[in-house]
Amino acid sequence: MDIIKICNQNEIKTTKLPEPIEKHCCDIFNKRQQNISKKAWSLLSKYININNVYFSKTNKPLSKDKNTYFSISHSGSKIAIAISNKPIGIDIQK
Repeated sequence: MDIIKICNQNEIKTTKLPEPIEKHCCDIFNKRQQNISKKAWSLLSKYININNVYFSKTNKPLSKDKNTYFSISHSGSKIAIAISNKPIGIDIQK
């Protein structure tokens, strides 16, 4: 189950996010980046249950679902997500 999506932020509609994710976006990003981060989470929610996400002591988002790993990256107007049943990472740069 490997899924990799790269989208322009204008292609994604922001959805209602669980409170811990909403707080995470607001705590670590400026206003513009908050909007993009929320769109990235909205995109991710199409593929995994983001209600099962929690944050580690180092603020890394993790899934409570065993065998569900994900990574989110955004830069400029681009958003990238990766999902796998093994640890995975993705990074996108302007």
